This record gives sequence, C-alpha cells and structure tokens, in this order.
Amino acid sequence: MSKLDIAINSAGEQVAAQPSTHVAMFAGDLPYGPDGNIYRQYNGAGGLQIGALQVQHSFSSKPLRGHYVDYYEKVTTYVAELSAAAQKIDASLTAQTYPVVEVEEEDSVFQYMDTASSRAGISSITKKLENLKIAIVGLGGTGSYVLDQVAKTPAREIHLF
Repeated sequence: MSKLDIAINSAGEQVAAQPSTHVAMFAGDLPYGPDGNIYRQYNGAGGLQIGALQVQHSFSSKPLRGHYVDYYEKVTTYVAELSAAAQKIDASLTAQTYPVVEVEEEDSVFQYMDTASSRAGISSITKKLENLKIAIVGLGGTGSYVLDQVAKTPAREIHLF
C-alpha cells in the first residue's frame, strides 16, 4: 500500500497554518501513469524518515499562484492527480477507502503540536529525548546555550543547578 504524506505547519493547537511548500512526499512504490511511464510530477527518490513513516518519493504540483491556500486544497489536489491516473486504468478505483480516524490527544510537554521535527527530518532523534529528565549545571555561556537547545526538545523535565 502506498501513502501520500504532507507535512503540516501548525499555527496553534487546533489550527493548521498555510502550507509552507507545494511539495508532497509519497511512501510506497513509485506511481506510474496509465501509459506505463513514471508519474509526470515525480521529483526524485529519497530515504527521508518522517516520524514512523519512511518516505521514498517526492512530488511537485505547484499552483499557478505559487502556493496553496490551505491544506485541504493541497491534499485534494494531490489525491485527484494521483488517483486520476489510476482511474484511467480502472474507473471504479477511489482514494476514499477508509473512514475518518480521529486524532488521539497526545501527551506532550509542548502547548503546540511539534511540526518542526518532521520538516527537519529529525523525528527519530527527537523521539529519543522524550520523557527524559535533564540536568544542566551552571547557566553561564555554555549552560545558557545548552538550556536554549534543550528547551526545544520533548524532555519531560529540565533541572537547573
């Protein structure tokens, strides 16, 4: 099974900001068009890890105005483009195969959902810092720098001495 993956920029706990990029990622086999050629908007292969998802391909479908207004427009555009090729082969195919799954409330130290880690490709590193108790001795030059960096991680506790 293949999956379309689009990073979401958060503008608050329940609000998604305008998409920062027109590019979408794709996990699974490389999609081909009905003519047997590689999908026309294929950008290349990559081995990017986004959270628990390993993506292999990226696609570019930039609107004429240069950006998507919101995530609904971006997702529906990519789904329509990818499924149109499949529907030329079999008109009964559809991308809407599963019911909507409600997002579970995540136990996080952050007030906002962390979207920066997935965009930077460091989700696996960030995951290692979850639930840690970190102590920093001295808040001089180096200590304050370390505190600034550690404060941006999902460490459960930061103790200052």
